[in-house]
Amino acid sequence: MGKATYNLGSLAFVPGDPYKGKSEIAGVVHYPNGSGSKGLAHGRHSLIVMQHGLWATCADRVAQNALTKAQRALIRAERTGDKAGEAKQLEIIDKMSERLWAWPCRAGIPPLPSSSG
Repeated sequence: MGKATYNLGSLAFVPGDPYKGKSEIAGVVHYPNGSGSKGLAHGRHSLIVMQHGLWATCADRVAQNALTKAQRALIRAERTGDKAGEAKQLEIIDKMSERLWAWPCRAGIPPLPSSSG
């Protein structure tokens, strides 16, 4: 089995609506080793692309903790019918999500190595 890796640095993939944020363009390609007419140098080959379910790109613990707290507070606000509380928590969720889904990450915030699985 062969393997090739790629990383396009600060270049980002921006998904279409309704998704927000950016995603790094990095990955690992695994391919069968072969020789002669069965090698990768000849013909067309299928490529299967799998993206993990964790869309966050930056390991921002402060933003993640604030996001989790706001999500819990949003549930409480929804249960009690507190529309102002809902709006406040949704604003926090959007702001923290932007920090977690930024690319490249803010200074001092390490990227999540999501391309490694």
